[in-house]
Amino acid sequence: MKDESALRARIKKALERRGALVRVTHGDGHTAGALDLDVVYRGRAVKLEVKTPENKKGMTPLQLVEQARVRNAGGFAEEVRSPASALAVLDQVDADVERALRSAQFTRRVAGRSIDFSSPADYVQIVNDARRSL
Repeated sequence: MKDESALRARIKKALERRGALVRVTHGDGHTAGALDLDVVYRGRAVKLEVKTPENKKGMTPLQLVEQARVRNAGGFAEEVRSPASALAVLDQVDADVERALRSAQFTRRVAGRSIDFSSPADYVQIVNDARRSL
């Protein structure tokens, strides 16, 4: 347990250096199954369960249920075993945010055009033009 506490502290520090807001929830009286770290990064909700590399059991059934609930709500929830694996989750968030930004830019470019819906070829041309301009 002491090893996990030290690992949790190292992970928290690494996430905060990256710009994440991190709150430790482990042992704070929350219900069973709560994941160890509540993280907000780039406007996204992230929940992390910290396990030492020696822990072969992984997450409990209640934690797996919580992980599924977070993911179903559109958040990120992962088991992490090192600062590097926690930072990899933030990399996933970065990719998700960048994908959403590109999609929004693409939609704005397409929506800003006058489209003649009588000709599907015109629509395809506008979409292709917008893709090239990203």
